[in-house]
Amino acid sequence: MITTKILRHNRRLLFSQARMFSQLSFDPKVDYYKILEVRDAATQQEIKNHYFRLCQFYHPDKAGGAQDLGALAKFQEINEAYNIVGNE
Repeated sequence: MITTKILRHNRRLLFSQARMFSQLSFDPKVDYYKILEVRDAATQQEIKNHYFRLCQFYHPDKAGGAQDLGALAKFQEINEAYNIVGNE
């Protein structure tokens, strides 16, 4: 019974992750490097460093929680940019 619950949970988790990644798409109008505050020729290490610094600054739990919707939107934008630029 416990393994059945774990399998159901894992299945739901996999489907939600697949849905999330399928929604990510490269938008040529958005400058992902500008969102991450790096230059176009930045190394992966520079991108990663800026990503972590920006995530710490805009994280919803650290930037005022759920009340600060601007920080949440910026945090999501940073994550999207890193998922696209950081994996090159």
